[in-house]
Parts: sequence; structure tokens; C-alpha cells
Amino acid sequence: MSYKTGDMAKIVGLTPQTLREYEKEGLLEAEKDPVSGYRYFNAGMVSKAIAIRSLRNMGFSLNKVKILLRNMDYNEYCAYFEDIKIQQEKALKKQILLCERAREQSETILHIHEALHQCVLLENVDIYCLDYMEGERPLLENKEEFEIMNAWTEVSMFTRNYSPVKAENFKNPVMGLAIEKKYADELELPVQEPVYLRHADRMLTMMARHSTHSLPEKKEIKILLDYANDQHLMLYGDPIIISRFSYWEDNEEISYSMLYYPVK
Repeated sequence: MSYKTGDMAKIVGLTPQTLREYEKEGLLEAEKDPVSGYRYFNAGMVSKAIAIRSLRNMGFSLNKVKILLRNMDYNEYCAYFEDIKIQQEKALKKQILLCERAREQSETILHIHEALHQCVLLENVDIYCLDYMEGERPLLENKEEFEIMNAWTEVSMFTRNYSPVKAENFKNPVMGLAIEKKYADELELPVQEPVYLRHADRMLTMMARHSTHSLPEKKEIKILLDYANDQHLMLYGDPIIISRFSYWEDNEEISYSMLYYPVK
């Protein structure tokens, strides 16, 4: 049995234009009726067109499809599908992480008023940091460092803006990106220099509300300091602030950020 191009397109779920493109590329063959001028595909081309569509949906380029359908031996065929399996598993892993992150962000936003000023003690905190600006001075200098920055900004659902919480540095604040080590590892982000790891056996955290263009007010930070004093916790090292989200209110950009203070 043979099929006109339009009928074939309906059967395999492709457009007539796509079928003609595949024929032009040598992936499909059609016979031209000398009387009517119509082009007909035989039944064998139906299964081949379906196979091509399946491979394309899995991410194979037309060139790779040509190789798969023509010149591959058994071992090469297995290797190609092992490669696509690995790629899809990585993509799925990233999508699962994105869903988890979106759920976490949604919960944070929905319950932000309850979480505001609540102090929480975290154990074994590991945060990767990438500083990119100090005041008006860029800190990244070469191609390799810009490539690291690009890789981090491609996963902006996981990297967040951060800055040290030091009043003496506010005139020339350090700005950077931060990401939890577990996410950096899962996403296989580059973590070589100038990236560095901030670790603390214990960190006292608190959600603060402030203008996006300034640090939290002293009265907000004092809430955390008073809590630490009440719990006989000694602060040490460099505290940081990591942005969680921001929005506009009365023509001012308001941020909700998490304060992180290493404690003993």
C-alpha cells in the first residue's frame, strides 16, 4: 500500500513540509507517479518516518538520525542511546531540583510574615560564594572567571545574591552570588577559584525585611543578636546576608533576605 504526502503526514503526525525535508535529506524515499505527478510513500516509509520522529523527539539532530539509520553497528547504536539516556537523566534530575526549589520558594513567600524575625539554628552549613563586585570595581578578570559566572547565572533559581554584613564595608560593599553546596554538587557547577566555600558547624539564621539598596536596619539585626545572647551562643567569623526575593511596594523595592551568623 502507498500513501500520498498529505495522507502520510496525517498517519505519522508530521507536516507535509517536514516529510519533503526528510526526503530531500535522503531519510525518506518516495516514488513519483508519472501520470498524476503525485509522490507516494510505501508502507516501509511509514515505520521509518515514525522512527525518525521518535529520534528527533529524543533530541537527535538530523545528522545523527542519518547516522543512526544508515551506518551504525550494534555497539555504536547502543553507545548513542546510552548517551541520550544519560543526557535525559541529567535533564530530569535538574527538573526535579527546579520543582523542589520552586516549592521551597513558594512556601517561603506564602509564610513570609510568620517567618520574619524567626531565629533558626542550622547545623553543618556549606555555602559556595562567588564575589563579582566590590563597590564599583569588578572582581572578575578573565575568560575562565566569566565562564564560571555564566554557568552560575544559568541556574538562577538556585544561586542568590549575597553580601557580607559589615557596616564598615557598606561604602564599598562586596556583591556576589551564593549557592548551597548540595545544589552546586547536584548541578555540577564549577566551584574552582574564584569560588570559595563558607563553612560553619552552626549558623544562626533570621529572615529580615529591608530596602533592596541597603542592609537591614540595626533594630532588625539586634533581634538576632539578642536571641544569640539569650541562648548563650557566641557569634564569630563573617556574617552574610542572602537575598530570598524582592517586590515593589510604594515605589520602593523591598527585599526579604536571610541573615547567616556563624555561632559557637
